[in-house]
Amino acid sequence: MPNFALEKEVKQTMRKLLYISASFLLVTLLGSCEKELFHYAEITEYHAESQQLDVATTDSIARFSSKVQGFVAQHPDAKDDPLYSEILNNINNAKLNITITTHDEWDPDDITFDF
Repeated sequence: MPNFALEKEVKQTMRKLLYISASFLLVTLLGSCEKELFHYAEITEYHAESQQLDVATTDSIARFSSKVQGFVAQHPDAKDDPLYSEILNNINNAKLNITITTHDEWDPDDITFDF
């Protein structure tokens, strides 16, 4: 003898599971699309500025680095932007770009010590 009440309850449970699964899938897809579409304009500006760091002074590089880190502290999802890693590379390369100039016309006899 078939149990129609049990059959109906199973169908309702399956329908609820289907709705929950579909909702979860939809939320997951929308969440991943949002990350791909969202982009900070400041990151683009920082990237353009970071490409000029090779001619900047050490203080300018430090100020720029602090500015970028401050922005990322306020907007942690900005680290997901592909330009962020390029900005960091440009900062690190600029910090390593040390220029030492020498004065070829220096004469040790020109040095005087006054006591």
